Amino acid sequence: MLPGHAFGWQALGSALLQQGRADAARGPLERAAELLPAAARPAPTAAEHKRVVTLFKNGRTAEAANVAQGLTERYAHHPLGWRVLGLARAGQAQFDEALAALRRARELDPHDYDAILALADILRHKGHTAEAEREARHLTELAPERIEGHCVLGLALNLQYRYDESEVAVRRALEIDPADSRVLATLGFILLQLGRLAEARDVCSRALELDPDLNTVRSNLLFVTSHDETADVQAMLAQHRLFGELVEDKCRAYRKPHKNVRDPQRRLRVGFVSGDLYAHAVASFFAPVLHHLSREPGLTLHAYYNNTVEDNISQQLREKFASWTPVADLSDDALDKKIRADGIDILIDLSGHTGLNRLPVFARKPAPIQASWLGYPATTGMRTVDYYFADHLLVPPGEAEQQFVEKIVYLRATASFVPSDAAPPINRLPALANGHVTFGSFNRLTKLRPPVVKLWAQLLHAIPAARMLLGGVPDEGYRKLVEWFEQEGIDRARLESRPRLPSRVYLQQHHAVDICLDTFPYSGGTTTLHAAWMGVPTLTLPGRTAASRGGEMVMSNLGLGEFIASDPADFVKKGVDLANNLAGLAELRASMRERCARSTYFQPEVVAEGMSRALRLMWQHWTAGLPPTRLDVSQPTHQEAR
Repeated sequence: MLPGHAFGWQALGSALLQQGRADAARGPLERAAELLPAAARPAPTAAEHKRVVTLFKNGRTAEAANVAQGLTERYAHHPLGWRVLGLARAGQAQFDEALAALRRARELDPHDYDAILALADILRHKGHTAEAEREARHLTELAPERIEGHCVLGLALNLQYRYDESEVAVRRALEIDPADSRVLATLGFILLQLGRLAEARDVCSRALELDPDLNTVRSNLLFVTSHDETADVQAMLAQHRLFGELVEDKCRAYRKPHKNVRDPQRRLRVGFVSGDLYAHAVASFFAPVLHHLSREPGLTLHAYYNNTVEDNISQQLREKFASWTPVADLSDDALDKKIRADGIDILIDLSGHTGLNRLPVFARKPAPIQASWLGYPATTGMRTVDYYFADHLLVPPGEAEQQFVEKIVYLRATASFVPSDAAPPINRLPALANGHVTFGSFNRLTKLRPPVVKLWAQLLHAIPAARMLLGGVPDEGYRKLVEWFEQEGIDRARLESRPRLPSRVYLQQHHAVDICLDTFPYSGGTTTLHAAWMGVPTLTLPGRTAASRGGEMVMSNLGLGEFIASDPADFVKKGVDLANNLAGLAELRASMRERCARSTYFQPEVVAEGMSRALRLMWQHWTAGLPPTRLDVSQPTHQEAR
């Protein structure tokens, strides 16, 4: 190839594009364009422009992408082809190729608002938050009167834990259009992150008044309620049931008879739907069990991943599935058809009413058996979800069981947990060197409510020398927590903050903590287990909901009933008694990893075995024409008992 000839560079670029290597093609095509005089650079004809735009607008995305790719080859220095190629690839969930094309379109036309908006949003979804912020700020300068740029900016800032700035950006969008339901939905989500539940509830309610079909906002409202210490249990159940009725009524027409072969012993096709199959708390519970389930000869596992973020955890999980389908860009109708086409026998939701759920798809009943697990400690409220996986501690039989629309499947443990390889060794009890006890919390900001701070403050008042360490809380949130503690008479000098840091450093922060304090009514889960592995027990106050029993679940399983309080007064009393027994705390700290190793929560093979048995029982009930019923696989098998 002659380096000074445009034709050779264009041929190389075209070949790379045909291979799907948009990033690699960019350099040669740019060089080809540079070698041509500006006046000689060709541009798409009016007919070509009309054709590619019409294809894209009519939803013929694959055809539009093919035509657009041809335009980028013939007119490498013109933004049209790159713009449509980027938008089309995004519509096909091919986000890496979309990014490469949209970045090029942005370079060629820095004023193309819609292309840059798509670029910023994909960058946000892919976790490139700093670049997303830059592009979103550019959008707000290009068209300050348009709301989209302000919203994407707010979400990009939110991902960087810059919550105050995030709120300002979205409120600017709300000033522009106070009646836009999407803006209100975004603001409600951000207020939830800030722990301002009452405001979040009001904003989400306003969004629903404007657009009753915003199912995501309805889920957000239910998630808010699960954090509300004043919420009535029966009222919460009624709200969840209402969600189910509204969504299922709209989806009734989409339900079809299932063609799955009713053989009770055949190999089962099990699908998992989640937006959290990356470095997320749900994945940390799911991965250990998945490792063993994937080896079960009677099961074939399929993932439907409702997110665009993929990391090393995603790659590890992907290897355990027979198929891995990205579904973030699939409509409910398309995902419903995909699940049916895959012949899924049992479909399991791993989100509940948390972000990125696909509950409206479950309302269509694409699989004959459907269940919920791990992601949300409450009912989905949907009759089309047949089962909920739990254990006797998370959902005690009786009253707690009645809080679920689904039938409970009792496992030996709700989930399993494998400690991080990055975990440092347990250190000596810090109080022995410090001369005072340090309480700690590593829970997310939304769980740290004024009533929680009030109770913790009572404990600090009862032990005047004690200190409190708050880990993983962003600066804005920490300032608010300090205000709440000061309102309860606790001097800020007794409080310490630790930033959100990578796993090893986060775990090492436990070296400064003697006892963790749990939140309520939404208790800790992953944080409680991490703390236990680092030798730190958690003082917990369970309530009437499953969301409140995460701490109790772990402490009971570790044989540490003395860390489970019966009421707020008992919480303070137990905290004082534990703090006054440093020798006992030191001995416990040294033995915590042995306790963990004996706990079912640290034995994923046991949980997987129970899950496999449960799946088979659920299937046998369906093949026999029986309705869903409570199932209990919590007892060891005869082989295990021997």
